[in-house]
This record gives sequence, C-alpha cells and structure tokens, in this order.
Amino acid sequence: MKPFQLLIVKTLLDNYHFDQPFHTYFAAQCKLHKNWGSKDRKTYKNACYVYFRLGFMIRTGSVESNILFASQDTDELLKQVTSNGIFPYPEWVSHSIDFDAWARSILFMRPVYLAVQKGCNEKVEAWLTGQGIVFEQVAENSIMVKADSKCNELVEKGWAWIMDIASRNTAELIDIKPGEQVWDACSGAGGKALYLTDKFGRQLNLTCSDLRFSVLENLKSRFNATGLKMPRIELADLNEPFQLKVKYDKILLDVPCSGSGTWGRTPENLSAITPDKIRMFSLLQRNIVRNAIKNLQTEGHLYYITCSVFRAENEENVKYFLENFGLELVSERYVMTDYRKSDILYLAEMKFK
Repeated sequence: MKPFQLLIVKTLLDNYHFDQPFHTYFAAQCKLHKNWGSKDRKTYKNACYVYFRLGFMIRTGSVESNILFASQDTDELLKQVTSNGIFPYPEWVSHSIDFDAWARSILFMRPVYLAVQKGCNEKVEAWLTGQGIVFEQVAENSIMVKADSKCNELVEKGWAWIMDIASRNTAELIDIKPGEQVWDACSGAGGKALYLTDKFGRQLNLTCSDLRFSVLENLKSRFNATGLKMPRIELADLNEPFQLKVKYDKILLDVPCSGSGTWGRTPENLSAITPDKIRMFSLLQRNIVRNAIKNLQTEGHLYYITCSVFRAENEENVKYFLENFGLELVSERYVMTDYRKSDILYLAEMKFK
C-alpha cells in the first residue's frame, strides 16, 4: 500500500465512530471524495475491513501498523494471530460453537447469497451469466456469489433478494399450516417475510411489525418489487407493553442482538462489543418476548431467533423464558453451513405448557 493510501485509510478509520454500519459511513465518504476512482474505493474499503477483522487486536499498536499487518495474505495472517487475540472472551460463546473456528473465521469475507423467487431461477442465472458473475446454486432457491458481486439490478427487478443461506435455512425450519395467523414481530426489512410469502403463497396470513418506520417502508418496497402478496404492516415497539388485537398461531421473533453470528460480514462491530452491551441486549430480548407472547394463541408456537453466538442471548435467555413465562422448549439449534461461508443463527421453538 502506498503511503498516501495508508494515510487515507487511517483517516477513514479515525473518523469512524461505530455509530452506523461501516458500509453506510464509507458510501457517504465516497460521495464527499468524488476524485476516488473505483479502484481507489475498493482499495480503501478492503483495507478498512481487513483491519476490523483483527477484532480486539486493533486496541493495541498504531492504526498504521495494524492496517499493514491486516493487509497480509490471509493464510500468512492465520499463522500470526490467535483466536483469543481476535476475541478474548471465549466464556461468552455457546458451548455448541467451536470457538477457535468461529473466531478465526472472522478473518474471511463471506460470500453473498441470493434467495430466488419461485419461477425466476432461469432468469436469474441468465442475468448473472450475462454479467459475467460466477455463481453456485447451493439450494433449490438460493444462489451464492462472491462478496463484491454487483447484483443491485437483479434485486431491483424483484427476481431475488439478498438473504444469507443460514437465514434461508432458518426460515425453512418454521412450520406454518394453511390458515394460520403468523406474526413476524421484529421483521426488519423483511427477508424472512419475503421467503415465507414466496414459499406459502397467498394462503399465508402474515403480519409484519417493526419499531422503525423507515425499515417498514423498505419492506414495502421490497414486496412491491417482487410482486408478492403484501403482509399486514404494523408499527410496534415491543420493548413497550404494546398489544395487537389478534392472537397468532405462530410468532417469529428475530430479536435485536449483538450480531456476533454475522461479524464475518460486519467485522466493525467486533471490537466495539462490551459486556454491558451483551447484558443490555439480553434484557431487551427478555422484555420483547414478555410483551410478544401476550399475542400468542394458547396452542401457538414462538420462534425465537438471534444472529448471535453468545449464551446470554441464546441458551441462557431461553432458560429464563421457560422458568418465567410458562413456556416449554420444542427444539433449539444453531443454524449455519460453514464457519467461513455463512452467518450463524440461533433458533429456539417454544410453546405454552
């Protein structure tokens, strides 16, 4: 890396305050520096991300030395780092997770997965081929491409949407029967809602809610692009004792969390985590479940989902729900394909005793 490039990367990192996703911050910086060409942007962005992948190691040494250290070939880097150096709190991580494999996997950029709408496989594959984008079909309706593949046009056409394979596989585990009322209570921009609507069609009675108006508007735009049946939309803050009038057969709670299962894609969040933040998320999740189950049918099922590898957000919280909310466990599991190739999600299915 040339000295002036190193200086630019250092300036980008110095001015980033971990208050927004790094890709959002970086896009804003690119607009301010219109003289950066596509090669420049790629160089700066990649350098920042490999720096973040060092995790807690960036807390020591100079920014410049860490940038240069992180910019080595990944195989060489693996020989010089330790799992505890990247993340020094293995006791936080679930016993179901291989701590060493997980921590070291953060050094690797994840591929991107496209969930393909029914009937669109041939069109999607033809479009990717026409763009010269190498792809691999990894499931009936899921295609993997390299992380830097430009698929925005494909998504805008409504033929597919970005959805990690672990998220897709989690959605596959949700058992919905015709006529059931389903509430995606922390829907975000609606990846799972799109997937379930595409899978079950117009027989799906789906309500989506989130506390962020802008996110729900994004959800609507994504449904409009695909032409799939629009769910009912509710603006709801489940941290408050909010209650809908409907009792649901199935409630999906993809709760706010540390995101530690997605740090392969968002490594900037790794070095910013603290014990207090983990405890904050755990308490928030308990409150959300407490409020949401008021709308669960007596014979209904709750699907509790996180993209975390931490026990406090997963197994320990579920234990709390079973002891305090009158629930019993149907099943629980971590969902992933490969530590270096997918996110890690946790799914617990519960029902009333």
